[in-house]
Amino acid sequence: MERWSDDHWKVPLDLPERRLAHDRKGHGPGAKMELLSPIGLDKQVVHDGATWLDKELMREGSRSLREAGFGLEVKRDIDRRKQVLVQRGDAQDLGQGRIRAPRDLVQRLEAREIARVGRAMAADRGRDWTPVKPGSRFGGELVGSTRLACGRFAMIDNSMGFSLVPWNDALERRMGQQIAGVGIAGGGVD
Repeated sequence: MERWSDDHWKVPLDLPERRLAHDRKGHGPGAKMELLSPIGLDKQVVHDGATWLDKELMREGSRSLREAGFGLEVKRDIDRRKQVLVQRGDAQDLGQGRIRAPRDLVQRLEAREIARVGRAMAADRGRDWTPVKPGSRFGGELVGSTRLACGRFAMIDNSMGFSLVPWNDALERRMGQQIAGVGIAGGGVD
């Protein structure tokens, strides 16, 4: 982190990953930390994209949450998220706190966020937005990365269009270089 003034700090977006790598290097394979979401629960409730709450909602019943502390907070926020999903038309209200959502809800919400953020980033750069779909090829200069609520994405600029693809640690050493790949089912790339 870098201190700019008494009340302002510059905090790198990848701080949790850097901290985890540092801890593992110094302390071995002991305690591990996992970043569940870069945004807080309150923001996840109303976020227009896939969130950790959505993932928990879609696997509800397979994990029991405590009725106190963080577990209780998550349960309440899942109920609030259900209401938001119903209001937006992403799920159907079945009554008594139950909803019906498509099996691919998380993928749909993730695609919506990627498209929204990708279009905005492309417009800022004077480029066209070029989504990566299964079977489509992409290529260009790896110009950076961005963190969305659903994960980290590589920013690929091919001088005419701009794409976001799921981040892979192997990309770290390819920054500023030309890369190419193909979209695969489920939102991944090869």
